[in-house]
Amino acid sequence: MNGLADIVSMGVAGAWGEQGATAPSAVNPGPVNGQDGSIGFFTCNCAGTAGNGLQGASATVVGGAGGAGGWGGPAPNLSLTIGEIRVTGGANVLTVAGIGGIGGTGGTGGNGGSGARGGNAGQDPAACQKASEWLSNSPCPVTVGGTGGSGTAAGNGGTGGTGGTGPTIVIFYTQANKPNLKSNMSVTANAGMGGAGGGGGGAGAGGPGGQNEQIQGTPVTYAPNGEGGPNTAVPGGMGATGAAGYVQWVELPPS
Repeated sequence: MNGLADIVSMGVAGAWGEQGATAPSAVNPGPVNGQDGSIGFFTCNCAGTAGNGLQGASATVVGGAGGAGGWGGPAPNLSLTIGEIRVTGGANVLTVAGIGGIGGTGGTGGNGGSGARGGNAGQDPAACQKASEWLSNSPCPVTVGGTGGSGTAAGNGGTGGTGGTGPTIVIFYTQANKPNLKSNMSVTANAGMGGAGGGGGGAGAGGPGGQNEQIQGTPVTYAPNGEGGPNTAVPGGMGATGAAGYVQWVELPPS
């Protein structure tokens, strides 16, 4: 055999792990807006404290963990009968390489749940906001919207898949060509590498704050947003290396 020849046996890569489930976002239970004020014949019925929007509900479920990556495929076995290797241009070597498939990458963790929106503040009539000086009642206090609900943490990344098993490579030889093959062949049967771990998901966002009472002639303002979920999600670990293959030399009987 002249020059360099390569014989390769490789397993297929494992499948990616499934992505973790995204946590459900919070839902406000029932009315959340503040009560509006009203104006009577002589007095203003201010929205007051009751007119403040309620805080948005916080998410309660964290993101699901990413699924583990699939196993790498085993490398196909090889059975080779090779005659003399003739090197014509230097130290060329016949290379027989087997390697199991790489494990699949772990799934990405699910995102955390988002907080719900805070309630809008109750609105007082403009006349009550700017009560006349001759009225005995004072202007109604400004009501505020509810703070948004808090988000939750995301899920961790999934573990990488285990690498595939290396092949069994059998080399048949004769006593006469054994020294030639041993000195001119490189034979390996390696295990597949473990797959990479999946990334952690994103933390859930805090809910938006509710609208504050709008004063005539001024821009609309809002209550603070809720706190985002903690950034505690971590990537998954790398998968395990697969089992190593095996190289076997078998001498053929004399013909």
